[in-house]
Amino acid sequence: MTQIDFYVLNQATAIARFHYACRLSEKALNQGHHIAITLDNKEHAQTLSDYLWSFKPESFLPHSLQDAEGSSSDEESPNHKSKQAPIALLWGEDNEKHHDILINLGNKIPEGFSRYQRTFEIVIQEDECLKTTRSHFQFYRERGYPLKSHTVG
Repeated sequence: MTQIDFYVLNQATAIARFHYACRLSEKALNQGHHIAITLDNKEHAQTLSDYLWSFKPESFLPHSLQDAEGSSSDEESPNHKSKQAPIALLWGEDNEKHHDILINLGNKIPEGFSRYQRTFEIVIQEDECLKTTRSHFQFYRERGYPLKSHTVG
């Protein structure tokens, strides 16, 4: 059964949420995981893509942008060739290519979240995000998913 983790930040900005998604992605990538990050639309995905390029000056998190039809545009360095980037930024419906870790930055719970070993929700102290993630928490709890909450200072 999918483990659901809520990371509760004490900040209220969307960029703090993106920054923490990058931190989680970097940690998971260093442990050999593949990560899917769901967002509400292509514009949010492009913003996060730009942030993944500049997250740390000394590193780059290889990723691709993938829409509902599964078409992608790799955002990998020219010297790094692989069949599939280890981080997929998704909007629309899940393309079912990743089954390891899901980071949900969208307003709705992705339909295929239960295929993942772990799902991460990142909470910021902004009214709309709090409302949405509380709703997500209730959804998971009602269905019996194991839940963990982490307060991030």
